[in-house]
Amino acid sequence: MDDLTPNENNKILFGNTIKSDGFSVDFVFYRKKRMNNGSDVELTVEDFNYEEVHNQYHPIFLDPGRKSLFTAVVGIASAKQIWKSSVKEYYHLTGSTVYSKKTRVKKKCSGINTIESQIPTPKTAAVESYDQYVKYTLINLDKLLDFYGKDTAHHRFQLYQDRQRAPEMLANMLTHGTAKYNRSRRKRKKKKKGKNDKKKDEWLSLRTDEKKLKWRPLPF
Repeated sequence: MDDLTPNENNKILFGNTIKSDGFSVDFVFYRKKRMNNGSDVELTVEDFNYEEVHNQYHPIFLDPGRKSLFTAVVGIASAKQIWKSSVKEYYHLTGSTVYSKKTRVKKKCSGINTIESQIPTPKTAAVESYDQYVKYTLINLDKLLDFYGKDTAHHRFQLYQDRQRAPEMLANMLTHGTAKYNRSRRKRKKKKKGKNDKKKDEWLSLRTDEKKLKWRPLPF
């Protein structure tokens, strides 16, 4: 029971709590430490040789990068390929780009931009400056709470879900390959697009012929 009750050895300071923002509910409980019974099998690099990896496996090395979110090295020796996922892709998958654009438009229409741009800084040691910040915040508190109220909780929860999914989606894209990272898939996609464009051109030509053959009254 020591692992499930608050004590000085817990990794989480405040546990066994339930919090809600009016839309989602967050449960934080202490969990009992997992006991190792010695039945887990751990493989190391020394358990594989080069010929076995080269002939029977398709190794992919995935690591977080600095300029790119993930960098994957596919294959070994001279046949290896380096795939990268950009930060722009990550923000697109999380939905942050679209949400930020909509929020900026909404702030501009509701006048929140003007209120937020004139908030005095709270990072000060002067009592007068901090008192000015508190007074300004209290005066505009109702407008800020109306804008950042429970109506935005749904969007915040969606952003939280997308942030949890985005790294796994990018990792799956790098390891399993998509049209961006897989050359054969790019060729198939390009070939399919060419067929669709050809069908579209044929359909447009038929429509043009129908218009030409359409009955028209003779001029008098």
